[in-house]
Amino acid sequence: MYFACGDAWRARQVFEGMSDRDVVSWTSLISGLVRNGCPLQGLHHFASMMHSEVRPDFVLLVSILKAYMELDDLPGATGAHALVVKSGFDNELDVVITLTAMYAKFGCILAARALFDKVPTPQVNVILWNAMISGYSKNGLAKEAVQLFKQMRKFARSMTPDSVTLLSVILASAQLGSIEIAEWMEAYVQGSEYRDDVFVNTALIDMYSKAGSIAHAHAVFERMHVQERDVVVWSALIAGYGMHGHAKEAVTLFEDMKRAGVKPNDVTFLGLLSACKHAGAVEKGWSYFQSMKHEYGIEPRHQHYACVVDLLARAGHLDRAYRFITGMPIKPELSVWGAFLNGCKMHGHSDIALAECAAQHIFELQQSNAGHYVQLANLYASAGMWSHVAGVRVTMRERGVSKETGCSSIDINGEMHSLHAGDHSS
Repeated sequence: MYFACGDAWRARQVFEGMSDRDVVSWTSLISGLVRNGCPLQGLHHFASMMHSEVRPDFVLLVSILKAYMELDDLPGATGAHALVVKSGFDNELDVVITLTAMYAKFGCILAARALFDKVPTPQVNVILWNAMISGYSKNGLAKEAVQLFKQMRKFARSMTPDSVTLLSVILASAQLGSIEIAEWMEAYVQGSEYRDDVFVNTALIDMYSKAGSIAHAHAVFERMHVQERDVVVWSALIAGYGMHGHAKEAVTLFEDMKRAGVKPNDVTFLGLLSACKHAGAVEKGWSYFQSMKHEYGIEPRHQHYACVVDLLARAGHLDRAYRFITGMPIKPELSVWGAFLNGCKMHGHSDIALAECAAQHIFELQQSNAGHYVQLANLYASAGMWSHVAGVRVTMRERGVSKETGCSSIDINGEMHSLHAGDHSS
């Protein structure tokens, strides 16, 4: 009761006053702590329980696995998995679902799939399907996520995908960037009970934007009820116009949003800044950045600073961009210096010293990204500084940095096929 009200302190007091603590009372305490954002305390009490004569059941072990997930502790999670096996609970469906989601969260997608495949298809419930499909989507394996969704529809016809399923598949479809797959996904949503779900429709807006069809994205927006268009919905469409460089449309949409009484958030301004940088609207973008804190009380995040640097550097204002970086109230990270180096490259050898400065900061932050070395080498080459080009290549060899093989994707009848440079297989 107390945990349901968010009162963890009183719940612990009740537990401490108990003389007879069985696995049910321990589970109530520990699972309540984990659910209320106190995973470390939950694990501390679990350790105390393990020193008593009480042994965990599978319900408690599910909470322990979730605690390690909350703490991003993979070694602890694998240790808990070993305890699950030792206790004989590794075939419990709730445990398999949690383990699948856990390994997917940690990026161990093969381990997640191995657990998923242990369960006979007729016994796989929608939660387990969601854990695996979401795991693929969140780990960048979009093609596998879509294929598994199709498999779900084929082998589990009596099972209805829920909104979590659809959101995961829409995310995967957005990653693929295929308009055909996007339209197929929207058609499925329109035939489901979630056609009016605001979260699903917002995801569709983002999906179409990333698939290259801002017109489809806007059509989804127009189809939504006015009262459903919150700041997340407006920001999704503004971001879509932003990534396509349609500054005028993004600005118009922003003004419409304000007239509708919706207050912008930090994501809204990321979309506006993106639109301005792609359209070269330097002063407009600068004005929006300045208004964030002064007019709306929104503290700019690192992404906003990177966007402004990109805005200035793309337009050739390299000195201004450098002054902006050095005046930042937070330490510039990789994306800021990367945007600046990219701007230097776009404008040739106008200022090699600034490019070298940016590269130096980048290499201090991350030595393994070949793309930045290549950018610097190309900039030296454009200036005819061939000895410097050779020096960059030597540095790459010494640090074990190599370029990844080029890859392109093509959509053939709704299936994405990847083509790798140098691949002569048929």
